[in-house]
Amino acid sequence: MVAHIDQLRIFLSLHKIDILAINETKLDSTITSNEIHISGFDIARRDRTLNGCHGGGVCIFIKNNLNFRLRNDVQSENLELLAIEISKPRSRPFLVATWYRPPNSPAIAFTAFHDIIDKIDAENGELYLLGDINCDVSAESPDCNTTNLLSICNIFNLSQVISEPTTITNTSKSLIDLCFTNFPDKVRASGVHSLRISDHSLIYMIRKSNWRVIDANNSVTKRQFKNFNDDEFLNDLREINWSDIHSLVNPNDMWSVWLTKFSTLLDIHAPIKKKRLRYDKSPWINSSVISKLRERDSLKKRFDKNPIDVIWSKYKKTRNEVNKLIKKTKCDFFLARINSAKSDPKKTWKLINELSSRKVHKPVNVKSIKQDGTETTNSYDIVNAFNTYFTTVGDSLANELPHSDINPISYLYPVNSSFSFAQINVETIEIPIRQQAKIIFLLGF
Repeated sequence: MVAHIDQLRIFLSLHKIDILAINETKLDSTITSNEIHISGFDIARRDRTLNGCHGGGVCIFIKNNLNFRLRNDVQSENLELLAIEISKPRSRPFLVATWYRPPNSPAIAFTAFHDIIDKIDAENGELYLLGDINCDVSAESPDCNTTNLLSICNIFNLSQVISEPTTITNTSKSLIDLCFTNFPDKVRASGVHSLRISDHSLIYMIRKSNWRVIDANNSVTKRQFKNFNDDEFLNDLREINWSDIHSLVNPNDMWSVWLTKFSTLLDIHAPIKKKRLRYDKSPWINSSVISKLRERDSLKKRFDKNPIDVIWSKYKKTRNEVNKLIKKTKCDFFLARINSAKSDPKKTWKLINELSSRKVHKPVNVKSIKQDGTETTNSYDIVNAFNTYFTTVGDSLANELPHSDINPISYLYPVNSSFSFAQINVETIEIPIRQQAKIIFLLGF
């Protein structure tokens, strides 16, 4: 990679690419990231550490206007795989991963790959994985490695979107550079681009941006205080110039200026983020169940396309395994929940309601309101509508009362008697308290 870094810089300057993954980087600790820096891009790298062998390695160049973080939790010591999570405003984060599988990798590599995809699938994560996997999916008779790879993809519904050969020689063509995703409907385009920097062609995917708008009713907006520092916030708060507020006369203007300054500072230290609400109706369903369900569904689809006895037998066997696994998983889950809630009656009853499917009444969340014949869903307008109603309802009802010339004071009858407070001493209070304490002691409370 070091030998071709200049060609790579030129290529990226001529093409609009946001994320570029490179396999077989052949980098090690003697080569710093500054030596392979590309203007306008950040780099994430994972150099080869397997068996101390030279070569291999993967890296990802990310446009520096993209917000990303490394996902070290979806890596394996047995794989040269690197994953990052991209976060964009008003959109769910998605994962981009690259995997280089050397031609003579042991079979354990596919086991590790299965576990990683299983973890991502359990998170319901959106994944885009690409790399030189050295499995020729275009071969008429796939080898055992390709078969293992495709089997895992079928279980987790991963779609391979590259159809053209990626390595071409005088005597052969092969498709070993692959792109997988579990959201193929979000891929606007994909294909192969000839690149002279390598003997492999460049493979690419173009993801749709803002492909849908998340329903505001299924999301919540809240401030993030994870990295909030009290001292830094207070120091910045002291630095704000409040003198212009004192020059104002209107209290509303004063409040508006104060709120703007305070909110601007708060947005820096505790930014507002929107989080989509997810409702897990069956919390006992885990990744093992999902994996087995997809394996069963995959076999059923295969049988529908090719109805032969072998596939049908596999389908029935997997179907029975799914049923047994669901019963066992559900039983184990609720037994564990019951044992953990033995000393907590509230949790116990909540669990009983959940098991018996009893409806639990929750506070009503007002999502819309009609005022003066106009319906609004804006939370600010809803709050103001309630505030206006309850602050004016008294006067509104009073105005609806019929007019009367009778003085309301006339309904009050004069009282001639009077009362006064008498002075008391300590003994007056102490005697009844002692008597009450004696009664409580005799009753055994």
